[in-house]
Amino acid sequence: MAPILACICSYKVLSFTLLTLVPPSACWLSWSSQSYSTARYQSTQEDRCTGEQLYQDEACWSACTKRAQETSLTQDIKWGGASCQRCHRKSKKDAVFDHIEAVHGNEPWGAILDAGTGPGSFSWISSLPGKTKCDAVTASPSMMRSTQLYMQRKGHKANGAACKIHLKHWVTDGEFMGGQLYDNIILDYFIGAVDGFEAFTQESIFEKLGKHLAPNGRLWIIGLEPILHRDVLPKHISDGQVSVVELRDAAIALSGERPYREFPLFWYRASLERIGMKHTSTGFANVYGVSWASRQLRDAHLHLDKCKHKQTCKGLREDVIALEARLKQEWGEKDQCFGMDFVIVAQWK
Repeated sequence: MAPILACICSYKVLSFTLLTLVPPSACWLSWSSQSYSTARYQSTQEDRCTGEQLYQDEACWSACTKRAQETSLTQDIKWGGASCQRCHRKSKKDAVFDHIEAVHGNEPWGAILDAGTGPGSFSWISSLPGKTKCDAVTASPSMMRSTQLYMQRKGHKANGAACKIHLKHWVTDGEFMGGQLYDNIILDYFIGAVDGFEAFTQESIFEKLGKHLAPNGRLWIIGLEPILHRDVLPKHISDGQVSVVELRDAAIALSGERPYREFPLFWYRASLERIGMKHTSTGFANVYGVSWASRQLRDAHLHLDKCKHKQTCKGLREDVIALEARLKQEWGEKDQCFGMDFVIVAQWK
């Protein structure tokens, strides 16, 4: 069966710069609403595609693939489609989860571990058939509550063994899972979130989780390529995604918290190979809408409420307001293809 969408990203690591967070300094003060007021790009075929068209229209997904390649770091990857979970009108499909199910095939799922759970992964895993055991872990009390509330509100019922949520940290809480083994372990945007809870422990995660992988079991990793720095962004492409991430992460840092930190695909590959795991990877073009931008900027406002640097954060809040207004006008109901998600399936050699 042909993939619904074929959008794959490639990166030449040495020729691109990753978006990194710098400490609060005069650079934040130099920002102004003016810097976010000018559109950088011209309308293209991809701009006229929305939501489900990116899954159904060949011209749309072809243009989306090209745009994703221009805004990605990795070149050597097979493309498997496009992910419209951040679209203006969110798709009912989930290309990433659908891909995992297709690769897994019809064999039973057996024992499943969701290593960094949330409403999305928990509801998906709960729906999978043939589970004999299901555990989910989060280090965030608020994520645990929101996941439980989401399942209650949606009326989701477990297909097979019910999933139990554990509030634990993988590193600082020691071997809390004992010697339990799982046939499938899911890391859904897990590595990017580690800095927010157990900073600088990413290198130890795969080896730690690998101890819980049953013989012939699979480790499924869903990741997000880091957003390109604006200095290397092609001039004909909107800097909207870059601006949103810059302001959101600055607000998080100024509130005294650590922003999430995404890692590129080459880091995952090297980390898995270092501990003796074989792996394959597939890329999915990311599609963003203004509703995604509004959610991220709303999060920025919430963190700015806790900011101790009043003058700096006052100016930053003005930029957040200006950027949201600009993107509502510039993007409207159009979806923007930018960068990629990826899925890695890994096993012990």
